[in-house]
Amino acid sequence: TTGKAALASFKNSIQKKVFDLLIIDSGLPDMDGIKLAEMIKKSGDDKVPPVIITSLSGNEKDIQRARIAGAESFLIKPIKQSTLFDTTMELLGYHFLPTQKIPTESAVSEELSGVKVLLVEDNPVNQTVARTLLNTGGIITDIAENGMVAIQKVKTNHYDAILMDVQMPEMDGIEATRHIRNKLGITDIPIIAMTAHAMHGDREKCLEAGMDDYVPKPIDRKELFAALRKNISGSNKKNHRMVETEKPVSQENYPPNLPGLEIQEGLKRLGVTWQGYKEILEQYCQVFQNFSEEFRQVVDIKDFQTARLKAHSLKGAAGNISATTLSAAATDLENACIEENREQILDILKKTETAFSQVGESLEMVKNYPIPAYSES
Repeated sequence: TTGKAALASFKNSIQKKVFDLLIIDSGLPDMDGIKLAEMIKKSGDDKVPPVIITSLSGNEKDIQRARIAGAESFLIKPIKQSTLFDTTMELLGYHFLPTQKIPTESAVSEELSGVKVLLVEDNPVNQTVARTLLNTGGIITDIAENGMVAIQKVKTNHYDAILMDVQMPEMDGIEATRHIRNKLGITDIPIIAMTAHAMHGDREKCLEAGMDDYVPKPIDRKELFAALRKNISGSNKKNHRMVETEKPVSQENYPPNLPGLEIQEGLKRLGVTWQGYKEILEQYCQVFQNFSEEFRQVVDIKDFQTARLKAHSLKGAAGNISATTLSAAATDLENACIEENREQILDILKKTETAFSQVGESLEMVKNYPIPAYSES
C-alpha cells in the first residue's frame, strides 16, 4: 500500500486500536517511510502501537532519523524470519525465559575472576566506568581507544573476550569487528557490543558484523557479567587465577541522591565501591569541563557530524554516572545535531550547560560525604 493510504487507515482505526504493531518500509512509492512513522507517532498519543522500520540500507543517518521519529525498531533487508519473529515478540511484550538455573551474582564474579578482556572505548570516562566495574569481578582489563588500536592489540595479545563500543572516531566498532573477523580470521574470541543505542536494528547491525552479543549503555554490572559468562567458554573461565576484589557499597548504606545525580541507582547498577564512584564523577567533570566551548566551535563552522559525536559522548558518559537530567539534555542535543538546526542546537545547549553545572555542584557535596559501610556478602 502507499504511505497516504496507510496513514488514512491508521487514523480511521486509532480509536478501535485495530493494530498491535506497524511495519513500515522506508522506501514507499509516495512517501518517506520514516516520515510516515513520525506522522503516525504524533497523531495517536499513547494509542500508537510499536513501529518497525524496514530498509535496504543500514545508513546511520536513517537509523538516527527513525529513532527521532519514535520507531521502536529498525531492521535491514533482507530480514531473517527469526529476526522478525524475535523483534515482534519483544515489542509485543512476550519474553521467553531460559529454563536453566540462574547463577548467583557472587558465583558469576568468581567464575570470571582472572579472565582477560579487551575494552574498546574512546571515551575516557566510560573507560574508567567499565574498568572499575570489571575489576569488581577480578577481570583483567586492557584498553584500546578506537578500532584501529584494537586491531593491533588483537594481533599481538590473547584475550578471552572483547567489549566493543560501536561509535568511535578513527574506526568504529562495526568496522573493527568486520576486520577482526574477516581480515584477521579471528573467530574464536567473543566480541560483545556496548552501545547507547536502544533500537533493535542497532543490535542486528552489530550481530551481522560478526559480534556475538549486545549490552546496552548505561552499563549494568549484572547484564555485562551475564554476557561475559555466556560467551566465554567454560575452559577459559576455569583456567584463570582468582583475583582479590574490593567489596561494593551495601545497599542499605547508599548515600542520598543529589540534584542531577541518581547516586543510589548508579551504585546499584555498577556495583562499585564508593571511592570508585567518586573518582568516576571527578573524572567526568574534568574530561567535559571544556565541552561547551569546544561544542560551540564546531557548531559555528556547521560541522554537525563532529558536534553530534561530542553530544553522543557527553550523553553516554552521563548515563553511566547516573546523571539523568544531563543525559536527557545531551540526548536532545545529539538529536538536534542530526537535524542540523543551529538555532535549536544552541537553545538545547543552554539546558545542557545548566544540567552540567548542577552535576558539578553535586560533585562538591559528594567529595565531603563519608565513606559508607560495605557489603559483607
